[in-house]
Amino acid sequence: MNSNWTDIVQAIASIIAIPGGIAGFVVLFKKDIDKQKRLDLLEKHLEQQINLNGLHERRLRMSVKPRIWSNNSGILHDRIKISINNSGHLAFYDGFELITGDNVIFQGWNESILIKADDGIEITGSITYKKLIDVEFTGKLLYHDQENYAYETYLEWKSGKCVILKTLEL
Repeated sequence: MNSNWTDIVQAIASIIAIPGGIAGFVVLFKKDIDKQKRLDLLEKHLEQQINLNGLHERRLRMSVKPRIWSNNSGILHDRIKISINNSGHLAFYDGFELITGDNVIFQGWNESILIKADDGIEITGSITYKKLIDVEFTGKLLYHDQENYAYETYLEWKSGKCVILKTLEL
């Protein structure tokens, strides 16, 4: 008879334990859903912060950007002269690289040259095997701004004149 009561008590305990187990599972599942919601919210906030940082960086870049242009370029005293003007913020000229065309040798400097806003510099080059009026080449000006953002301005020299083709922000 004792074993009958034991069986009955175990059956009742089992019946009581089943809803408790289910309730425990539901509570854990609900906590997981709440944690996932919090993680999703944190991920959304992080994405918004990244977007704001990108916007801030673009604004900073625009606030320090040089605006390089060229006029008054030509041939002067048997040399090619290219006027580099800046109508934006401070620029630091880092050099010139030929891309295609005649092998013009440009003056070089051992350090960056400051190009102030609304000011300019001149770079000069020479060639020995061709009349200067017949020289043709494309090249790129290398420079950076006061926040060390780098730029390349592509230009074309043809018939004694310089034309800026495009500027890339690196």
